[in-house]
Amino acid sequence: MTTPVLETQALVKQFGSVTAVDQLSLSVPADQRHAIIGPNGSGKTTLFDLVTGAVRPDQGRIQFHGQDITTASEDARAREGIVRSFQLTNLFGGLSVQENLQLAVQATEQTFNPFRLPDTAIVERASEWYGALELDADPQAPVETISHGDRNRLEVGTALATDADLLLLDEPTSGVPPEESRALLRLIEQMTTGQTVLLIEHDMDVALSFADQVTVLDRGSVITQNTPEQIVNDTAVQNAYLRGYGDTTLD
Repeated sequence: MTTPVLETQALVKQFGSVTAVDQLSLSVPADQRHAIIGPNGSGKTTLFDLVTGAVRPDQGRIQFHGQDITTASEDARAREGIVRSFQLTNLFGGLSVQENLQLAVQATEQTFNPFRLPDTAIVERASEWYGALELDADPQAPVETISHGDRNRLEVGTALATDADLLLLDEPTSGVPPEESRALLRLIEQMTTGQTVLLIEHDMDVALSFADQVTVLDRGSVITQNTPEQIVNDTAVQNAYLRGYGDTTLD
């Protein structure tokens, strides 16, 4: 049996009297696009925080490629290949588009030093990513001057450029017009061959069109995990979360 890329076992996380994650178990195989959906307060963001090491679980275990990483630091997990958009990939407004991509390419190196000059291979790889992203902005333009659409695309691009084994994307199409959202999803699909992607997305059209598997959370627990087609046709899920899929999106 193939070892999952990510496996969580009975995770529990409390903040005071609030149980944000409650006995959450999840298994994600290699090269899968997996969406996490649910209403506000269902535990989606806390799950990402637990997987990346931003917070520690009160109970339970997290395994990455079969290795227990429950107590590993955020930096150690990133070096092992777990990258979250806006974690290693926060954009630096005073740097250029090209420089931000160069930092992303360097970010998961064992000896990462953001202050050293990049070598030729890193510059060339960053230039390749610039071309793949199809940005309107000039590569030498400061990030603080580029359009919202380009910035959103660059944020996703910097996460992709790390070549992580497990890529966690938190609402990558937020604030992006529908046509740009579809183009961004196509880019993610094209550029994540051989990678496993875990996606939080409030827009059902986006989540269900992108994912191979969907996990639905409620009050910090998994209520179902299935294919997008089966999720849409699950009456209990429709009643509890989708509220008549096609009429409403989750916030």
